[in-house]
Amino acid sequence: MIKKITACILSACLLVLSGVSSLAITEGLAHKAASMLNDIDRSIVTASLPMVVSDSGLDMLDAALKKHEKGEDPGMIMGPAIEMALGYVDADTLGCMFDSLRLFSEDFRETCQDIYQNVKAMKLTSTESKGAELFLSLVYQKEAALRQGLEKHQISPGVLANLLEAYAKENGSQKLMTWDGTSFSVGYTNATLARGLNAIWQGKDSSFDVSEISENLVSSLNARLSQQQKEQVLPFLRRIDFLAKGTGTSQSGGGQGGAAGGTTDNEQNEPVTPLPSVQVAAYQLLETVDGLTKEQVGNGLLLEVTAAGLLALETQMASPVVYAVSGSVLSPVKMALKIDGKLLAEVSQGVYLVKEAEDYFTDCNDWGKPYVEALYARRIINGKAEKQFFPNDTITREEFVKLVAELFGLKANTTESGFRDVPQNAWYAPYVAAAKQYGFVNGISGSEFGVGMNIKRQDMVKIISQILTAKGLSVTPASSTVFADYASIAPYAQPHALSAYAWKIVSGDDNRRFNPNQFATRKEAAKMVYGMVQVVLTRGQ
Repeated sequence: MIKKITACILSACLLVLSGVSSLAITEGLAHKAASMLNDIDRSIVTASLPMVVSDSGLDMLDAALKKHEKGEDPGMIMGPAIEMALGYVDADTLGCMFDSLRLFSEDFRETCQDIYQNVKAMKLTSTESKGAELFLSLVYQKEAALRQGLEKHQISPGVLANLLEAYAKENGSQKLMTWDGTSFSVGYTNATLARGLNAIWQGKDSSFDVSEISENLVSSLNARLSQQQKEQVLPFLRRIDFLAKGTGTSQSGGGQGGAAGGTTDNEQNEPVTPLPSVQVAAYQLLETVDGLTKEQVGNGLLLEVTAAGLLALETQMASPVVYAVSGSVLSPVKMALKIDGKLLAEVSQGVYLVKEAEDYFTDCNDWGKPYVEALYARRIINGKAEKQFFPNDTITREEFVKLVAELFGLKANTTESGFRDVPQNAWYAPYVAAAKQYGFVNGISGSEFGVGMNIKRQDMVKIISQILTAKGLSVTPASSTVFADYASIAPYAQPHALSAYAWKIVSGDDNRRFNPNQFATRKEAAKMVYGMVQVVLTRGQ
């Protein structure tokens, strides 16, 4: 029995990765997957999945594989597993599969195990179910026997939907595809995951490229589905988070390169209300001030601003935050950063405390950390849970508008924005109303703002560029050659993208692509807003 249970590790790998392959798998892999699924019982897979869910389990399998290759005894339990797995693939391929699984988080692998083991099916509407069947029909075109294999393992359209949704979350909650009303195109692929998989598999096949797999996915949909079928599959793709929920269809006038969700924010811009400029500030250091406790002051620096303006202060603090002092109440100054060794801050007359910021979020540990922590310390952004920012989640139109409105203190004298999808009692109503009043947003149409739609990079730079221009800042736009995909940027956003590049707020990827239709993550939005602060405080220099 041990032999039988441990023999299906390779099949378990395929099942865990089933949320990744779907339409993108080749005919050869589809045939191999169908063969394995039909050969191995579901009960065996259920028992063996824990072996590949944890990194420690993969380490044990790796160690057993290496012993086998050296002619050593892998052990009574692992030995039969390796022997049987090698009946399907060579040792090198098996090792590559183990390495590939490590690229996926244990949470993702555990989620896939739970979905499979407990037959967790997503509840789909009749429209979504029809879309799922169309989606699966393309998979079955590559290997008809896959239908029988999936049914044997109780992988219904609802279960597959849950697996695919789990992968969408593993992709940083970014959308894998975009829709322009007539055809699909490649969206976002987790760059770290793509690089890792390419590094592993290109040694076996130099033609292997994750980007090509993504292209295969959209090519299958575009080539094998009629226009009517494409629109029928849209609800399913949105439900599993492969496609933005707000993307339009050809009937709704969705256009490529518009606002988040395939719609557009490209109406004629209204005049932008100028924002006040800032002069140089004057200050003096204080020894003490009434209202503050020793704990509040700590190792901070107290100062009194005698003439409002732009404060420039030398400091050894790594991440200084400036607080306006009112009695014992401290309010962080939002427009303040340490740049080139000097603390710059826009301040009015009054007393201020400069203190070192402490990190708050536990899930920000990569390049986005300093931007996220800096904005949180200034009360410009918030997390989604205690100490959790969810940096790789996408950001909606209203969430981004709140960021810039909070940063610049934009306020309207009403919560009525004129958009029918923005209720006056909604948390985002005052921010949308203010942004509309100042002319920074126009909505996806004359009557709708586009609430709930993820915002695209090209729409973010449009808002950013307009605000900085209103702030009295100007820059010589970069040449269109800085972006290899400049032509794919919507005309209304092209000048703003070049200005944002010149301000060093955005840049191209490794291939010099701006990726205008890609949905930004929360940490990417934080970096852009942080860049706006830098531009304002340095006057664009």
